[in-house]
Amino acid sequence: DSEGGFGSIGAFAVDAESCRVFFAHASGLWSAGLGADSLVQITADPVSPSLLVASGVLHYVLAGSLHFGTINPDTGVFTESAQSPVSLPASGASQLIRSPFDGHLYIYLADDQILRSSHPVGVISDSTTFTSIALPSAKQVGGWSTFNVGPDGRFFLGGTGTGASTTKVAAYSDAMDGSAWVTVDTGVSGVGGTNL
Repeated sequence: DSEGGFGSIGAFAVDAESCRVFFAHASGLWSAGLGADSLVQITADPVSPSLLVASGVLHYVLAGSLHFGTINPDTGVFTESAQSPVSLPASGASQLIRSPFDGHLYIYLADDQILRSSHPVGVISDSTTFTSIALPSAKQVGGWSTFNVGPDGRFFLGGTGTGASTTKVAAYSDAMDGSAWVTVDTGVSGVGGTNL
């Protein structure tokens, strides 16, 4: 509730079935419902600044591993799966994205890497592996800041260009392995944000 004293939160995700919000904070991962005194701490460990709720399953990254489990639709109680966590080949997750095209989980890492799960969201298990998606090798890009997947499976990146006047840069690829990127300097002044 508004008296919780949380200040700013890192990320949040909503489970429509249980009417609960899950959020990342410096003090850990939390959940809250509509009623008074509904605040629950799931873990006191710092989690990544991105959460994903899909098909009644909460996903979050903690200490270089993907954690996941079910959300009870009646009570909103999170139960971590016995198959969780799954180790990731790299750390620093800044975005967790479920592809609307194929249902796979994509993890955008702060050091400009994209990982793709071998299984779709909902069937991720301890046998799930992650492969790296190639990023564009654009010399005019100072750094990428965000990633997303379109409904047709197209990948999108947003970032900041280099040069005398900094502009926003975008890239897209229809190749599932990221092998063919098209990079566009928008000419719009400013730096890339974290939404796309």
